[in-house]
Amino acid sequence: MSTMKALNYVGPYKVKVEDIEKPKLEHPDDIIVKVTTAAICGSDLHMYEGRTSAEPGITFGHENMGIVEELGQGVTLLKKGDRVVMPFNVADGRCRNCEEGKTAFCTGVNPGFAGGAYGYVAMGPYRGGQAQYIRIPYADFNALKLPPGKEHEADFILLADIFPTGWHGVEISGFQPGESIAVFGAGSATLRGASNVYVVDRVPERLAVAKSINCIAIDFTKGDAVDQIIAHNGGMVDRSVDAVGYQAVDPNGSSERPNIIIENMIRVTRACGGLGIPGLYVPSDPGAPDSNSAKGIISLSFGKLFEKGLSLSTGQCNVKKYNRYLRDMIIAGKAKPSFVISHEISLGDAEVAYEKFDKREGGYTNAFRPAFRVVHSYMYLKFSAYGIKPTSPPGRSEKVEFSSSSPHGSSKFVKIAAGIAIVGAGVGAYSVFTKSNTPDKPIYGSNADFKKALRELQEKLGDDQVSTDESDLQQHGYSEWSSVNAERLPVAIAYPRSTEDVSEIAKICHKYRLPMNPYSGGSSLEANFAAPYGGVTIDFMAMDQVIALHEEDMDVVVQPSIQWQELNQKLEHTNLFFPVDPGPSAKIGGMVGTNCSGTNAMHYGTMKDWVINLTVVLADGRIVKTRRRPRKTSAGYNLTGLFVGSEGTLGLVTEITLKLSPIPENTRVGVVTFSDIGKAATAASKMIRRGIPVQCMELMDDVQMSVVNRAGGTSRVWKELPTLFFKFSGTKGQVADSINQTKETIQPFADTFEFAKDDDEAHTLWSARKEALWSMIALGDEGSSVWTTDVAVPISSLREIIETSKKDIDGLGFFAGVIGHIGDGNFHGFILHNRNDPEEQKRVEQCVHNMVERALEMDGSCTGEHGIGMGKKEFLLRELGNDTVDVMRNLKLALDPHWLMNPGKIFDFKIRHIPLHKIL
Repeated sequence: MSTMKALNYVGPYKVKVEDIEKPKLEHPDDIIVKVTTAAICGSDLHMYEGRTSAEPGITFGHENMGIVEELGQGVTLLKKGDRVVMPFNVADGRCRNCEEGKTAFCTGVNPGFAGGAYGYVAMGPYRGGQAQYIRIPYADFNALKLPPGKEHEADFILLADIFPTGWHGVEISGFQPGESIAVFGAGSATLRGASNVYVVDRVPERLAVAKSINCIAIDFTKGDAVDQIIAHNGGMVDRSVDAVGYQAVDPNGSSERPNIIIENMIRVTRACGGLGIPGLYVPSDPGAPDSNSAKGIISLSFGKLFEKGLSLSTGQCNVKKYNRYLRDMIIAGKAKPSFVISHEISLGDAEVAYEKFDKREGGYTNAFRPAFRVVHSYMYLKFSAYGIKPTSPPGRSEKVEFSSSSPHGSSKFVKIAAGIAIVGAGVGAYSVFTKSNTPDKPIYGSNADFKKALRELQEKLGDDQVSTDESDLQQHGYSEWSSVNAERLPVAIAYPRSTEDVSEIAKICHKYRLPMNPYSGGSSLEANFAAPYGGVTIDFMAMDQVIALHEEDMDVVVQPSIQWQELNQKLEHTNLFFPVDPGPSAKIGGMVGTNCSGTNAMHYGTMKDWVINLTVVLADGRIVKTRRRPRKTSAGYNLTGLFVGSEGTLGLVTEITLKLSPIPENTRVGVVTFSDIGKAATAASKMIRRGIPVQCMELMDDVQMSVVNRAGGTSRVWKELPTLFFKFSGTKGQVADSINQTKETIQPFADTFEFAKDDDEAHTLWSARKEALWSMIALGDEGSSVWTTDVAVPISSLREIIETSKKDIDGLGFFAGVIGHIGDGNFHGFILHNRNDPEEQKRVEQCVHNMVERALEMDGSCTGEHGIGMGKKEFLLRELGNDTVDVMRNLKLALDPHWLMNPGKIFDFKIRHIPLHKIL
């Protein structure tokens, strides 16, 4: 029999390194891992102290990593020699909870219980990893692959529990960047962008370090913690987190009070706020202070909880929900949780380490003294960012790692430390772990800051230019047009009337660190104007004027809220027009923001081609003009191009100088039908390759033509076939020549031709194209929504992507059509569905994602004119890569270091790099 060394439980306050049988493969899905690093957790101390029903012989250790040594025949994603780390949760990946991402509550690995774990009482037949080897069941699902070698060893072990559990603790509270939060049991610094972080503790060392990382330290031995927080915050906090659990103590540390933390959370959290409780509470506790607590029953002020409408969420961390992108943050250098480690010990020293750890003796005394209050919760015993042993190196937490110099083998048992690190090491990734000053964790103003800002906005602008009316907030924070919407709404709407007003708004928001969300026409399709972090939405509706018209120079200066159609009406007497023609509700400001186009793009180009200069208000209120008015300049950087397409993330555009074009002498419209969409796409490609002068070339499929007929929005009945719409412009001779060339080119593919003889016929023929979206909307009933997306591909890929996407869309069984500006390789999918049906929503979303993925595979773009917004951020990373997006991010940081301008659009401050070449 092959044996190994393992740390086993003998009885209360006694563990022993023993020889036991080496694990074997028991199922085709198993692997055997040679442990290189493991960890001691506070949960292990629960068993060590006899406060569970653990039987002698259990091998401790639920946080483990190592090298794959053996594989079962069913393992397909791993190979021998792979370096892996395992979530402390054991899960099969097959049960309903696993399918929903709730792997901590797998019902298939531990019959009679929800959830399994390595080396823990009542959590299934899975030996722990404080040993030389460990068996991993369902390995393809449970083992997270890591880059080979030894780099980041001390960081990666924290992916087993502490790092993702920290994330989890704040996430389940419902926390959003910009909110205030109270952490009971010393926590992290800025908590993913919190405005105020209150750390409640009684140990001076912890509180001192909390202050050093910009937390607000609350010493509960010096007065009621809740009263202290409310006095400082100007009211209750938005969220609270219990990082302590059932062994919380009173202020003098003399007795346990299992309910005290949750009671304080109920008191300190505002109405409709959230409570996150990842601190451990157990169903039975032999060492409890009273008979109810011994049975896992604690008293709560449930009436007050109900009265305040508080949301409460509990439970172990679903590690797999977080560990992949946290791994990528470590690889990318954006997180280094191992800063909490200061010592290593060997497996042979583990018996003594447990004893010292529990008694707070030897080298652990100062670091572990706070443990009487917080250590016994289901977390690492980490001092994290908030407790430093005086003898430790500066900036290091007291922590112990088991060394590979062990006489019992090569296991490196990581990381004993003091205190609770779930919030510190997990959630503080963007504040504590990142050593740079980059705003991966923007700090937004508190509720008190907002109230001050609101008063100043009302004083500067007047009460009639600032609104907090609920209906206004809803209108400016939610759109049925958008593919996605934010969970939050803005907290106020400002209505400026001039560039100077916008500057004042920006100065006040900058002063109080409030996000600014620009709003123009409200017709964006990717949540471009949403307010995911609350803040102030700036509605330009009162800035809708033509400021100056220069007919001889063929340019015009306008404010952002003028509609492009209204502008052209004002220009009719000049024989000039502005040719960019998106949807009729679009306004110039939003068109600049997304660099949109329209049906004229084939001939006239996109928005960037028609903007001469911009007046922009920066995040701090400075007013800049990007260039002067000549058509041509090489003076400095192209700042105009920088702001066009930036979706308001770099600045607030308040004036736009646009080029104008002469209205064409003659315009003719043609409509051509085809038996299938592939022929239509081929005909379009032939037209483009031949270089026939065409102002517009638009595609509508058979479904879309049927929709137009059913909606009855036009004056005629159309053939329900794939159709190309053409618009030709120029002199009479030029137009006639273009029409003849078009007929000759597409004759082999077309079914029917029809060309307008006059303006009335042209309007009739073109009406079907202009009514496309409105016709689809008109067919919907209550609860219906039209998901509109767009992609762009090289011309050579047009036929393939249109045919394939058409098959996908038709396969949905909904009213769904393909339509597009096919002349420049840009097309749209319109899908009518029930937005209240999760299954329909999921199918539509998958269809849209397939279309975008297909475009990217063809060297295309995830968006031709709608912009990225909130809806396509992940696809932008796929399209351009991490380094390119980082350049964009750095540009934003240079202009908006506090991340105030339309945050949450184009890319996140939360980095999610995916350096697969380092992993596979």
